[in-house]
Amino acid sequence: MKQRMTLSGIVLTIDKIVFALALITILFVYSFWRLIKDNYGVQIFYIGTALAFIGFILAYHLRIKKEKYKIVTTIALLLAINNLADELFFNPGITGINEYLTALIITLTTLYKYRKWEK
Repeated sequence: MKQRMTLSGIVLTIDKIVFALALITILFVYSFWRLIKDNYGVQIFYIGTALAFIGFILAYHLRIKKEKYKIVTTIALLLAINNLADELFFNPGITGINEYLTALIITLTTLYKYRKWEK
């Protein structure tokens, strides 16, 4: 199911590409956030960090073979997406409706997706 490409003898898979993009994102954000904020008035630090976390967790999620271990990365991925949504649309400094709805959605999604293990 993984797409395989070769680049100078290195086998590139989707998870490696996602990991590389996340690494490039975090390096860019940590290196240039102050410069971008001072010159353009745009705050990219927290949003860029949240995007990189999504990329790192997604890359790890794609590498896991056993379905029963994916529950941890599924929860982590949903939390990382919530972190990005919190940075973009809500006040990240205040616990509000976003956190409560996310806890409910993560719980329901996890129970629905992984209910087959109880059989």
